Amino acid sequence: MSSISFELYSQLQQDFGLEKAKTLSNLIEAALGVSKKDADLVISQKLPEIKKELKTELSSKEDVFSIKEEIFIVRENVLVLEEKIEHLETRINSRIDKIDVKFNFIIALLIIAITLMNPVAAELIKGFIK
Repeated sequence: MSSISFELYSQLQQDFGLEKAKTLSNLIEAALGVSKKDADLVISQKLPEIKKELKTELSSKEDVFSIKEEIFIVRENVLVLEEKIEHLETRINSRIDKIDVKFNFIIALLIIAITLMNPVAAELIKGFIK
């Protein structure tokens, strides 16, 4: 009576009597033993298949190492691109500074030209020169 519960054995004894309860409990235990053996057999047959399936689905150490290498390469590429961007930014800023100087010079020349072309300004300049 080790496989079945005490409540089940008591119910069998109450329903069928002591002798039939013993016989039924032995039959139930035998059936449970056979079921356990069948289950163990199925498990032993299916376990290698399941392990093989899991191994194919899980990442191997080589896969993880390969991904780490790819990440490292991408990081290096990002650093190179950042350096190129900084270099281009420096070049663009220097060109903008040069254009700014030229623009200021052109504005100064325009102011001088407009002033010299103005007849009133010409009279003022004549007055200063004399």
